Amino acid sequence: RVSAGPVKSLASRSWFNEASISTWYLVPGILVIVVGAASTMMSAIVIAREWERGTMAAIFATPASPLEIFLAKWLSYWTIAFGGSLLSLCTSFLVFGQPLRGSIAGVLAILLTLTAMGTALGLFISAKVKNQFLAIELAVVLAYMPSLMLSGFLFDLRSVPVWIEFVGRLLPPTYAVEAFKQCFLAGDGPILWSGSSAAGPRSSSAWPCGSCASARP
Repeated sequence: RVSAGPVKSLASRSWFNEASISTWYLVPGILVIVVGAASTMMSAIVIAREWERGTMAAIFATPASPLEIFLAKWLSYWTIAFGGSLLSLCTSFLVFGQPLRGSIAGVLAILLTLTAMGTALGLFISAKVKNQFLAIELAVVLAYMPSLMLSGFLFDLRSVPVWIEFVGRLLPPTYAVEAFKQCFLAGDGPILWSGSSAAGPRSSSAWPCGSCASARP
């Protein structure tokens, strides 16, 4: 005679966010969008304002090279953008109660890379179009919209067409969102540092472009 064993039940739970708190999922992506868009739009009017006021010719009359002019403006606005990103990070902790299960060094590395990308892209746009209104419009199209639609914040890139995923994988905000989610919810790991290293070369591509664009009268 066979006796029935104890009944076993399976219970499912969410990894890294057992309570399914929505803000824990949303805040990392919102942080990337706010920091990236703000740093790009803030620096997008810098060189364009110089062209509209007519002071760019005086700057070119100095012995400074185009690269030195670009770096001088980029470093100052990078510092401001990074300071603003620290305020956004503190807001996510104090207001939304976002946990940090990884290292603060990883978060700072992502913020440094993201703000460097945003300010360099904004200066490139500003030097290229030479008009403040048009520069802001392009900053919204090139910085805000891709960060919102193609970074994996709203739509999982694994569920979109292949060509859209390919385009999203070319953008630094995609890796920043993945790295932030891991650092906040799961802890340090390969995705965190691979995301930072992948976003770095893509961010640095705007530096020579910006210096070349600013060199054209």
